[in-house]
Amino acid sequence: MKMKRIVALLMIAIMVFALTACSGGGGGGSSKPSPVGKYTLSGMSENGEATSEEDLKLLESLGLTVTMEIKEDGTGVLDLFGETMDFTWDDDNLIVDGEKQAYTFDGTTFTMESDETSMTFTKDAE
Repeated sequence: MKMKRIVALLMIAIMVFALTACSGGGGGGSSKPSPVGKYTLSGMSENGEATSEEDLKLLESLGLTVTMEIKEDGTGVLDLFGETMDFTWDDDNLIVDGEKQAYTFDGTTFTMESDETSMTFTKDAE
């Protein structure tokens, strides 16, 4: 059973890499709340199937975390299990390697959706 769970968690890791490879420069001025801050992955789903909180905690206990820092200067860093990716952002998209990824932000929760995959990050306490 443990092996099956580890394989499932590794599949989650692969999904995260795939989603960010298909991702979306510079913070602009609008009435939307600013997403500037540090975030930790708090939820994920693929094809309508959500990753459980227990699975996310297991990943974390194995030292496999996904974090993101969105900076005021329109840049950011996504850390996927120790591998970092730089990006830029604007009011509607993250841009990674020239690819745009739309996002939503409600003041504390940052969500990216692509096809049937969704990743939700929660803003860390300052």
